[in-house]
Amino acid sequence: MIHKDLHKAPVALDRALHKDLKLRADVSTLTATAGLNSFFLTTGEFADACKEYAIVFLRAGTDAQGNDQVAPVVVFGLAQGENLVLEGERWGYRYAPAVLRANPFTMGRADAERYVVCIDESWKGLSRTEGLPIFDEAGEPTQMLT
Repeated sequence: MIHKDLHKAPVALDRALHKDLKLRADVSTLTATAGLNSFFLTTGEFADACKEYAIVFLRAGTDAQGNDQVAPVVVFGLAQGENLVLEGERWGYRYAPAVLRANPFTMGRADAERYVVCIDESWKGLSRTEGLPIFDEAGEPTQMLT
């Protein structure tokens, strides 16, 4: 899902609009986390993440029926904006949360029933001239995207 502190300019991925967009492999996707002291985690990641991070359960608002919701997050630092895991452009731990590894891609809500793949157009590793293509000449997703 879109995280406003990570995905600065998310837009729905579009075959026509992004037909010649490429991802530069030499640019780290994890450097965008420099100001994050925690991040959401899925339950499927607990076994890997708990070996290196503290997992904290935070209140995350209420659902449509008014029930409290809880979200698991991994902790990168104790102070706001402190990420002790990022070492320059290198991730200092073996495991990085799945949503961070997928950056600059994320999921966004199209409407109440559907989601769309989004891309953060502000990510510095996007290029129109060099890198791995997102779509092929026919407008189909490349293997990297799928």
